[in-house]
Amino acid sequence: MRSYRRLLKKILRHRYHFHPELSIIIPFYNAEVYLERLLSHIVNTTNIKCEILCIDDGSEDDGASIVKRYRLVYGCIRLIRFEENRGLFVARQEGIKEARGDYIGFVDSDDMIVPEYFDMLYKAAVEEFSDIAVGQIINVNTKGERYLQMRCAEFPYDVKAQETLLEKYWHQQGRCYHFHVVWNKIYKASILKKALADTSKYLGHHVMLEDFVYSSLWFSAIRTFVTVPEARYFYYAKDQQHSCDYYIVQLEDIRDAFDFVKQYVSSEFMVDFKEWKALYGRIWKKNIKVSGVRVEQQDRLMEQLYSIFGETIGDITADDDYYYEIAEIV
Repeated sequence: MRSYRRLLKKILRHRYHFHPELSIIIPFYNAEVYLERLLSHIVNTTNIKCEILCIDDGSEDDGASIVKRYRLVYGCIRLIRFEENRGLFVARQEGIKEARGDYIGFVDSDDMIVPEYFDMLYKAAVEEFSDIAVGQIINVNTKGERYLQMRCAEFPYDVKAQETLLEKYWHQQGRCYHFHVVWNKIYKASILKKALADTSKYLGHHVMLEDFVYSSLWFSAIRTFVTVPEARYFYYAKDQQHSCDYYIVQLEDIRDAFDFVKQYVSSEFMVDFKEWKALYGRIWKKNIKVSGVRVEQQDRLMEQLYSIFGETIGDITADDDYYYEIAEIV
């Protein structure tokens, strides 16, 4: 009994007095088939003092049980559960609120990272006194082929002389999506926590363009960065058919995201903001045309699209097609 009490005190002391260098936020929803692979990889290849915040967004599968099993062995793992599905934006928001690390990083449950990914990013951020450290995104298509994209090969993507990071963020007008996704970076926690007062105003269930909302507010405070090309994040494409209802929900998310961000955009970047929005109009016009849904459903979706982006939406151009531009198989 005495040895049990000593062990319990040790566990509680570690849990409540341990100060992590990095908080890793993993939101998940019905991700049972991926979670063990990711958790095993992180706990076995990460050496810095970290906490792993697993946010169960109302899953209906057994993902939470996997996290609980790992939590028994690894005291750095914490589980936060929502009773109902509240959306990716809210899940990440809760992770930021609960994070205790000096830096915060994100990884999606169905993606993967190289060994010591977070070690490399954290070491670079600390040594360079950087607000963010940025890794390299490797896309993995449905055939399992890994590739880079030329336009987004190296952060901050051809920043011009005397151009600030915030200016570059808006001037690229959404064509380098590696810029605004949150999962290829770690951030100084103080920046994300300070922004909670504004990001908490983005209400509702959102899973599309939530990165855009976060980044558009965060980059106003980000001044310094360091890149770590060896820190590779593997983003896995999904091969799935989408229904008309899926597109309706995604389009409403897009409407909400642009409407919310607009109120935080200064006048000097408003042209860039409008071009970014127009780009997404062209992208989703193309998505609807190749969606495979019935013609009458496409007509319904196009009406919704026009209500968001206006009726003068152009077609995708070669310059727009940033996502599918393959540089090389790696």
